Amino acid sequence: MVDILVEIGANLFQAIMFIGFLYLFFEKKFTKWKNVLGFSVATFALFANADLFLFYSPPFNYFDSFICLLIMAFYSILCLNGKISIKIIISLSAYLINAVLSYLFGFFVSALTGITLADLAVGPSIGRYICIVLVNLTTALAYLIILKFKVHSVYVKSLKDIISFIIVPVLALVVVYSAVYSLILSDYQEEIIPFLIVIIVSMIAIAVMVWLMISRISKDNEIKTKLLLMEQHETLYKENILKTNDQIKLISRVKHEINKNLRCISGLIKNNEYAKAEMLCNKVAMTNESTYTPIATNNAFLNAIVNVEIDKAAGFNLELVPEIYDDMNEFSSFSDIISVIGNLCDNAIEYLSKNDVSDKRITLTIQHSFQSYIISCKNMINKSVLSENPELKTSKSDSDNHGQGIGIIKANAKKHSGEVDYYEKDGYIIFTVTLSE
Repeated sequence: MVDILVEIGANLFQAIMFIGFLYLFFEKKFTKWKNVLGFSVATFALFANADLFLFYSPPFNYFDSFICLLIMAFYSILCLNGKISIKIIISLSAYLINAVLSYLFGFFVSALTGITLADLAVGPSIGRYICIVLVNLTTALAYLIILKFKVHSVYVKSLKDIISFIIVPVLALVVVYSAVYSLILSDYQEEIIPFLIVIIVSMIAIAVMVWLMISRISKDNEIKTKLLLMEQHETLYKENILKTNDQIKLISRVKHEINKNLRCISGLIKNNEYAKAEMLCNKVAMTNESTYTPIATNNAFLNAIVNVEIDKAAGFNLELVPEIYDDMNEFSSFSDIISVIGNLCDNAIEYLSKNDVSDKRITLTIQHSFQSYIISCKNMINKSVLSENPELKTSKSDSDNHGQGIGIIKANAKKHSGEVDYYEKDGYIIFTVTLSE
């Protein structure tokens, strides 16, 4: 009776684990209750399939595995969003992770205990139960790591944090495996079982605590990034208001000068002084051409950030040259446009204002290609930046060399399934950010 309960419990856990992984991996298609219903039906189908072949031998080998894959694939296709090919591949991969681990642990336990693989697969034994626990524990950990990185919920800044996030749970599993190995070698002696249980529980607890700590650090980093973005937006709005006020004053002054010149021209024409009138017209035209005209696309947010950066560059006697081939009006997040362009231009302005170079121009290019927006920023450098800091990590000694805001730019690119590329060519450094629509 105990054997049957253990088998049924393991089948139920695996069914929830398989369907739960797919449910969390993909976007849901229906309302909350319909999603719960689909999840419940698929879980019950997997559970029933495993229990059916537990008591009745399949007509041919791996028939139960084939049915399991079909249930997972149909659930993904019918109840979850995404490309059908991706949903099938993920369903297959999820099952294969568990299958590969099952065979690895099966061979391992079989080699240690002498129990055949056939007995481990169907026969009730302590060795089989050990395999079931270890396989499900390891599979659940693998699924959890995949889900964490898939939804971008890990915002760690250093390599050691990433290593801790992955390695510590893996090391905990190694200790658990070693404890189980010691239990098998001791022929399941009752005297050492309590000690091994304490070791196993302690390592699992340590792994969970470290994971929670890294997750908290990740959350703190995410909050800091969002706060920095909010501060940048606030600064942008203040600068844009001030700039708008300056533009109103400039337009009023230009309007006043034009009206005055028009009256003069009218008087000259009445007095038949056509040559002087023509000269004054040419003077007005030249003045009008030299008057600064702000960028005016169909995207107010793009206008705001580009004009602010142009004015900011001019304050350092720099020239920002925008080459806008697409106004990004169809892009999903205007705040991210502001963040990416603002950080790219600020990095270039910061560098050129503090380094002696012959070309003080910054070229900002915005274009659209293959359902992606491409934003490039180019400026001259007096020596190689990437040779000294290839990852462009920010530090106090290097904060003036394109280090500021790179993390935010990368985070925005990652958020929109894009990428960040930077390289040096002919004495210039070029940053290119690709953002999917």
